[in-house]
Amino acid sequence: HYLSSVAQKQFKKLAKTTGNTVRLEVAKLQKLPEAILHRVIKESIDYFQLDSSRKHVLAVADLISNWHGQKPLSLPGIRVLRKDKTITFKANQEK
Repeated sequence: HYLSSVAQKQFKKLAKTTGNTVRLEVAKLQKLPEAILHRVIKESIDYFQLDSSRKHVLAVADLISNWHGQKPLSLPGIRVLRKDKTITFKANQEK
């Protein structure tokens, strides 16, 4: 539970949230240890009260660590997009 609590603190510190979006700065995410990064990504998906699988988390992590202009990810209920130095999670519908 320690890693989860650290990840929750990081999410609160790093995430800029509105009703239907979560924005995170890539540079700050890249400084996190992988275990914490993956949990912050999971927190970002969970923000929308959606189920997240390890596959979803790893796909988003790839946008952070191995970005080369990929198209947005379509996950169940949300789209995840990287534009320059920002990752945005956006709900498919308004909350």
